[in-house]
Amino acid sequence: MQKWVEHLLWHGAVESALRFLSPIKQHQSQCFQNYLRKHHQRLPDYQLYQQQGLPIGSGKVESTIKQIGFRVKLAGASWSQRNVSKILRLRTAFLNNSPSLIINT
Repeated sequence: MQKWVEHLLWHGAVESALRFLSPIKQHQSQCFQNYLRKHHQRLPDYQLYQQQGLPIGSGKVESTIKQIGFRVKLAGASWSQRNVSKILRLRTAFLNNSPSLIINT
């Protein structure tokens, strides 16, 4: 049963998966069905994305976030929201040994 639902969701068939799951009244199943109903508009057809060569994982995004976090961290430093982009440009230039360490104001 679980494999069939996974198959349906992999192909973007959220409505079919919900019809298949609807007779199941266990709490976990009901919670999952509610999740599918609430988010069905944003659940992709993973097989189609994969066929088109589009990324379907979050690894690349998570890696980029870690790199940005690394670039703005300094011991004891904290940044206001309005200055983060300036600090990020400065830290990136510094860590990349850029000859231009100018921040536009």
